Amino acid sequence: LAAMPLVALNELLKRDSSAWFDDVRTVSLETKNQIIRKSLKEALDDLSGSLGGELKEWRWGRVHEVEFAHVFGENPLLKSIFNVGPFPVGGSHSTVWKGEFRIGQPFKNHVGPSTRQIFDLSDPNNTRSVTPPGQSGHLFHKNHQDQVPLWIHGAFRKVPMDRDRVEQASHDQLVLEPNN
Repeated sequence: LAAMPLVALNELLKRDSSAWFDDVRTVSLETKNQIIRKSLKEALDDLSGSLGGELKEWRWGRVHEVEFAHVFGENPLLKSIFNVGPFPVGGSHSTVWKGEFRIGQPFKNHVGPSTRQIFDLSDPNNTRSVTPPGQSGHLFHKNHQDQVPLWIHGAFRKVPMDRDRVEQASHDQLVLEPNN
């Protein structure tokens, strides 16, 4: 995950010298400050190439995306049918809005919350929840990806907890009975 190298980097930056600061492709031994400046220039050049325009117009969500993948979506021919997204999204490894990426796939959101819930202990019927991409795992069901917009924008649905309110709010009911 992306966070582990960043933890190590924080420790390295506390030092004035380290073998990690040297660019082994050059004859000279670079300093920490030289490598930081070189890295910053390369990062800005890379982002400028992919985002273009002015720095003030750059947005994290233009490079950081989330896609809700299905196992069948691994097949390129089925990807657009089974996978949901990609969508621009905020977050990082160290924010409340968790959104880590793998080193080999920079900026592709790989780890994030599978559900967000707020439990109001003073009023259980004020419980709120969102489950991306939706409540149903069935591909063509109306609730298959209906919660993606809520999840992306940090919104929630109210979830009633009292039995009578649950029954009033329900749309479908599945009854399982044993075969005697």
